[in-house]
Amino acid sequence: MAEKSPTSRGKKARKYGRNTRKPCKVRYTAEKRWIKNKRKKAQKEANKRNYLVRIKINGEWETIHPTKAGEKSPAT
Repeated sequence: MAEKSPTSRGKKARKYGRNTRKPCKVRYTAEKRWIKNKRKKAQKEANKRNYLVRIKINGEWETIHPTKAGEKSPAT
């Protein structure tokens, strides 16, 4: 019979490098995530105060309209 190796006592050894993030996901987070967050903050402000909010993204101005309760926001 094969004897147990000393590293496998108790819990199994952790497999490093198996769950790494793909480069495309890392790039998306670094470049595009802030745009989504900016839109969400503007939408929240528009709904809270019930007026139009203008934000500038990539050099272009966007107008965010307040949504009614229960209404889905348009896909952007």
